[in-house]
Amino acid sequence: MDASTETEISAKESINISAVDNSTIKAKTNAVSVAVAFGFTGIAASVGVSLAENQISNTVESFVENVNIHTTDGDLTIFALENAYVRSYSEAVAGSAGIIFASSGGGASTDILINTTTNAYINDATVISGGDISVQAWSKSIGIADVGSTSISLGIIGAAFGGSTADITIKPTINAYIDASNISANNVLVKAYGNQPIVKAETTGLNLSTGLSAGKSDSDVIIEADVKSGVYHHVNLLAENSQSAHKMMINQLS
Repeated sequence: MDASTETEISAKESINISAVDNSTIKAKTNAVSVAVAFGFTGIAASVGVSLAENQISNTVESFVENVNIHTTDGDLTIFALENAYVRSYSEAVAGSAGIIFASSGGGASTDILINTTTNAYINDATVISGGDISVQAWSKSIGIADVGSTSISLGIIGAAFGGSTADITIKPTINAYIDASNISANNVLVKAYGNQPIVKAETTGLNLSTGLSAGKSDSDVIIEADVKSGVYHHVNLLAENSQSAHKMMINQLS
């Protein structure tokens, strides 16, 4: 709620201002490569590559700015919620067979980036509530990656190579605050809550040959959460019970 000119809002009962986003990405990529060679040369080679990139970058805001609000009996609730879910599956299979020489290579990779901003605030406003004032920003992120590669080579001379990588980056920003405002209420709650993250990264590799085989599987997880709440500059606050700087973060890693 924003007004470029002075605006007054009066309500006998409660005022609820909410912004909610639920973003979901489910991605699946597969690559299969097969080569067979017989006869005089008897040489076979195959390569399979599977790539997946997934990104959620949202801004969710719920706010009161540049307005005067008065509730006679009810509450004022400002609530912003972000739910971001990404599940990515990537698999590559390569197989080759040759009488003399056979070579195969399989590679699979998936990247997940969740970079969200969730804001709930009162700024440059006058709010008089006959009930309570609640300013809350909530965010939850889930990133799951399953990556696999398989490479098989059969021949008098065989070589099989494979690799799988999973990179997950979760960087949520959650802010709840009151700034440059006049506030009067029975109870005031300002809360930023980050339930971040639920993360799972699984990489597998299978490489078989009648000669040389090599493989590597890697996973990398980066978590950078910024959770802030508070009552900032030039705020006149009158309340029976003020919880003005309540922030919470729960980390879950599996």
